[in-house]
Amino acid sequence: MENKLSEKKLFLESLRLFSFAVILAFAISLWLDDFSYLMGLTLGYGICLLNFRFHIMVIDALFGTMTKWSMVLIIGSRVIQMAFYAAGLLLAIFIPTWFNLVAVTIGYMLIKTGIYKLSFKRK
Repeated sequence: MENKLSEKKLFLESLRLFSFAVILAFAISLWLDDFSYLMGLTLGYGICLLNFRFHIMVIDALFGTMTKWSMVLIIGSRVIQMAFYAAGLLLAIFIPTWFNLVAVTIGYMLIKTGIYKLSFKRK
């Protein structure tokens, strides 16, 4: 009966993907002598985890209490999440010696990739 996606399963799957990506980014960083790949991946994954946790908190707050303020909370939370994503991208754009833009973007996709992977396993 344990056929549903849970927050814990998703976190563990994304952590596995992050571990694999860190090993790959570390190898690339060593090869190119540029650790911005590893730092960018870590920044992207950290922001993505923060947004994922924030999204879960908003959903928990809204569960069962649909009022006229619910839509305001949903829109406000999405704006905050997009601001976090934008901040990470802007850091990568303005400080490219510390954070690689492509690595930040890959870090953003790790949780979504974990969702797809777990959903595919269920079918």
